[in-house]
Order: sequence, then C-alpha cells, then structure tokens
Amino acid sequence: MRNLTILVAVVLLVLVFIALTGCSSKPVDELKMAGIAMEQARSKEAPEYAPYDWERARMNWEEANALIQMGRYGEARNMLTQAIGNFNTARDNANRRLESLKIEIAALQASVKKGLDTLEQAAESAKEKPSVKKKIDGALPLLREKVAVMNYALEEKEYLRARLAANETLRSINDLQKGLSTTQ
Repeated sequence: MRNLTILVAVVLLVLVFIALTGCSSKPVDELKMAGIAMEQARSKEAPEYAPYDWERARMNWEEANALIQMGRYGEARNMLTQAIGNFNTARDNANRRLESLKIEIAALQASVKKGLDTLEQAAESAKEKPSVKKKIDGALPLLREKVAVMNYALEEKEYLRARLAANETLRSINDLQKGLSTTQ
C-alpha cells in the first residue's frame, strides 16, 4: 500500500510538472507572423513615428525569444501574440502620425510661401524706406536657405526635420515682419 501511494505521488508530480512546463511545440507560426508584423511596422517607420508602441512590441519580441530559448513555448506563444498586436498598433499609429505630419508640413509650406511673397513685395515696393528694403534684402537669402533645408528634408522623407525647418522659417519671417512694422 505504501508503494502504491509513493507511485501515485510520483505520477501526479510528473503530470503537474508536464502541465506547468507545457508540452507545447515551438511557436513557429507565431514567430513568422510576429516577424512579418515587425517588418510592416518598420516599413511605416514606427521606430521614429510611434517609438513608444514600437519599443513595447520589440520588448515583447525579445521576451518571447528568450522564453523560446528556455523551452517555455506556451508562454512564448502568448508573448508573440502580444508582440503581433503591439507591432500592428505601432504600424497604424506611425502611419496616422506620418499622414498628419505631411498635412501639417503642407500648411506650413503655404504659410512660408505667403510670408516670403509678402516680404519680397515689400522689398520691391517703391514706397518702402531704404532701411526697410535693406533689412528685407539682407534677410531673404537666409530665409531661402531655410526653405531649401526644408525642401531637402522633404525630398529625403525626413518629415520631422522638414517640420522643424518650416517652423523655424516661419518664425523668422514673422519676427522680420514684426520688426518691419515697428520701423515704419
């Protein structure tokens, strides 16, 4: 009877151990799907435009791979499922932010163009004082250089840099216009 009790206890311990460690197979399909989701997020520039979501997904990915190395496939499968969701969120958020950024830059470009046109017209106007004309003529090359930086950043698809250049240009134009209105 004592031997039977020990045998039952050993069998139960083995069953509990198997249940806890999981007898799952390596999550190959989930790894593949998570890799695809990661590449889709990267292609939408998620590391730059959705860094928080990207980092969370990347951490899920790394943790899942560590769990696989330890043979804890069931836990790894769950972590990969989270990684897939987080990579998809990063992709979608990056895409939305990028589209919003492009719209914002287009509006800034229009404002910069309008401001430059106004300054150029003021410089050409015969009614302006020579000191005002001199100020405008002195500022225009620098303003055009800033516009060139903005345009180059747009060509290179560096939208955050383009927005920064557009904002700086617009601020310089506004400062110059305020300075001119006080000297007239």
